[in-house]
Amino acid sequence: MTGVSNGRHAGLSSRVQPTITELTKQREVIKVSSVGEKSFSVVSYNILADCHMEPEWYQYTPDDSRTAQQRHSKLMGELDVLNGDIVCLQEVGEEYQPFLMSEMADRGYKGEYFRKTMGTREGSATFYKKDEFEFFDVQKLTFNEMLEEAMEAANIDVLLQHLVHETIFSLLCN
Repeated sequence: MTGVSNGRHAGLSSRVQPTITELTKQREVIKVSSVGEKSFSVVSYNILADCHMEPEWYQYTPDDSRTAQQRHSKLMGELDVLNGDIVCLQEVGEEYQPFLMSEMADRGYKGEYFRKTMGTREGSATFYKKDEFEFFDVQKLTFNEMLEEAMEAANIDVLLQHLVHETIFSLLCN
């Protein structure tokens, strides 16, 4: 395998880093525009929270890659190579989130974590390169909250609201 090193985190590994082309050869890379002075890159991954890891569902996953901690070095290696200006991660487990935030901060990112509602022990984390973007505000919205506000604005009965929530939850889970 050929590769290049971007010089960042050189002390973390002495092995040759794969190129972005090699790393993403089985993934869809979407280019919205040509690279220019005002362009930026976004990397988005679902990293599979530990609370969702059921071995019978993920039989293809090697035993040494079943937890977020076990997959961590591979994830960070890919993120280092991809070098996204913005990184969006879904299914970030509650227990893994503080460790991930610290690791991303060491790489020059600032981020926000938003835990899902309805008791799920995972959420989304969005990171940005703090030397390239200026932070203004965070607005955390959930589908459930937006639905509730819309139903209240439409004067829909509370019992009907509950029924709609349960129906949507059932549809999403099946």
